[in-house]
Amino acid sequence: MHRMLKPGGNDLIIDLRKDFSPRAVKDYAKRHGLFAGPFIRLTFNTVLKKRGYTKDSITELVAQSQFGQGEVRVDPIGFELWLHK
Repeated sequence: MHRMLKPGGNDLIIDLRKDFSPRAVKDYAKRHGLFAGPFIRLTFNTVLKKRGYTKDSITELVAQSQFGQGEVRVDPIGFELWLHK
């Protein structure tokens, strides 16, 4: 990503947090109906959670990249990582 950005360019990565709470997933799934809700909860808790990042792990990963630093904004189940070249 760093190589592809023009100087002064920004990058945004949106992903799932590894440390989301069961309550946050339940609240998110509740908004998606009776059929999709249970499927969403199952998917989050069995497949997606182990592939997510904590705020500390994504910050460490960015520190090792050519970006060097970024701004991490968290919400109940995910995060936004803002990077600037």
